[in-house]
Amino acid sequence: MSGDVVYRSSLAWNAERPATIVITCVDGRWYGHFQEFARTHLGAGPQVDFIALPGGVEPFALAELAPDDFEAVRRRLQGLLAVRDARRIVAIAHDDCAWYLGRTIRSAAGTVRDQQIADLVRAAAVLREMVPDATVELYFARLADGSPEQVVFESIPTHP
Repeated sequence: MSGDVVYRSSLAWNAERPATIVITCVDGRWYGHFQEFARTHLGAGPQVDFIALPGGVEPFALAELAPDDFEAVRRRLQGLLAVRDARRIVAIAHDDCAWYLGRTIRSAAGTVRDQQIADLVRAAAVLREMVPDATVELYFARLADGSPEQVVFESIPTHP
């Protein structure tokens, strides 16, 4: 039994599985920018696997402090990897993240941005351990200094 068709996508189906996984925050203000960045700058094309969570990579960074959160996200990533030959994992944090602004687990990292970057680096180490054959890349998205309408992405080194 099938229901009434209510929408027909204009995109052709492509059964090829993506080789890039992008982990981001769910914030809808930034999501279109994340997608464009993945397609154009990362060269991942129109097909990218996104894992979107409030706070993005935070569960990977807090594996020891919040093991239940980490385990839930780890299982989902492992399930995705079981059917993919993912060669690239990209993690993106963003400015003005409500999850981080309201975060109760704090470190001595300094500003919220400093905390996000420290978490990106910690998460990269965990991701490299989970997927040793994959490249892990880190980025921070923010509004451009001179143009509040423009979003820019900064590369973050994966090692402190």
